[in-house]
Amino acid sequence: MKLVHVSNGPLPYHTPILNELGSLVDLHVVYMSADHPLGSFQDLWGTEPRYSYEMHWSVPLRWRSLDFRAQASLFVSRKLTRLRPDTVLVISWGPLTWEPLVWSRLNRAKAVMWSESTEFSGLLRGRVSNSIRRGVVSLADAVVTESSSATRYVRTLGASKVVTSCLPSPHVPRSTTGPRTEGGGTPAYLFVGRFTPRKRPLETIWAFEQV
Repeated sequence: MKLVHVSNGPLPYHTPILNELGSLVDLHVVYMSADHPLGSFQDLWGTEPRYSYEMHWSVPLRWRSLDFRAQASLFVSRKLTRLRPDTVLVISWGPLTWEPLVWSRLNRAKAVMWSESTEFSGLLRGRVSNSIRRGVVSLADAVVTESSSATRYVRTLGASKVVTSCLPSPHVPRSTTGPRTEGGGTPAYLFVGRFTPRKRPLETIWAFEQV
């Protein structure tokens, strides 16, 4: 299967996921920006990408009084026509998403939405935003979420086919000891976050060693 992913820009916790996806299908990523609207990170990739990718272009849209940030772009459909994917994967709720989804409908390709939003974050964005998101979901054949709360949210938007991924990491060490009993044993610490250099997991371990 040939899969084209249209993405805002590289993110350190997306690249490992896309690398795994690229080992299963013929993956090509179209990035709309060399940066990402969420902010400037020291390491945008997180790890070396093992899939083919190219850059398109986009114009940032900002409305500071409403804390609104998005990207707008046109003619990415020309790249999709050249690549001829079986499935298009989109991740943005903003203007970048509509053209790939419409292209998928017109060219009888499958369209998948990758959603990280939850009901709480959706409510913060208001009724207008949720109405737009219902339109996006109506054009997608399936939605992939990263938690049960995100699944509940996209179902309220009308999604019927939803796949919930817990994103297990093969790099997270498994404990080999039994449960700690009260009043004894070694203290246990839980690291919550994606296992990427930007989250500084090793520095956390070194800090505990110092204290």
